[in-house]
Amino acid sequence: MVASLIAAGAFAGAVTDPTSQDPNGKTAATIATSNGHKGLAGYLAEADLTSHLSSLTLEKCEVPKDSSELEAELTVSSVSKKNLEASDDEVSLKNTLGAVRNASQAAARIQAAFRAHSFKKRIEREAASATCLNGYVNGVGSIGGYARSLRDCNSAALSIQKKYRGWKGRK
Repeated sequence: MVASLIAAGAFAGAVTDPTSQDPNGKTAATIATSNGHKGLAGYLAEADLTSHLSSLTLEKCEVPKDSSELEAELTVSSVSKKNLEASDDEVSLKNTLGAVRNASQAAARIQAAFRAHSFKKRIEREAASATCLNGYVNGVGSIGGYARSLRDCNSAALSIQKKYRGWKGRK
């Protein structure tokens, strides 16, 4: 039933209305887990993750953009068209390995998207700091004369103090 709904286009990541006990709402996978349906929860979480990955747009990635959509369709079709002749253990093992494979590919795509995003932000930060640094260097150049005059005043005050101490001792 759930596989047919997802195959028909239902969104696996739909969230319930927020309540005081759960201000963010609950996904279908969370509800299935709380009711003890761990296999269904895993399938729904995987379908949600796969559909979320298909919505991500990567500018430069090794994986083509259409492959995430294709992978989501293949995942749904593989679950809905299970081979009933195989034993339950083999089907369970195949599904588990498929879920692990999909999750690892999803993690790789998310990591690639994060790397691209953080690289873009780092370049923007460096450009902004370079413009600020240029203004700071120009400002420091104009302060240089002030620092030199302050140092001259300090050395003049020190020499006056030395002369006063010497005069006081001779007195």
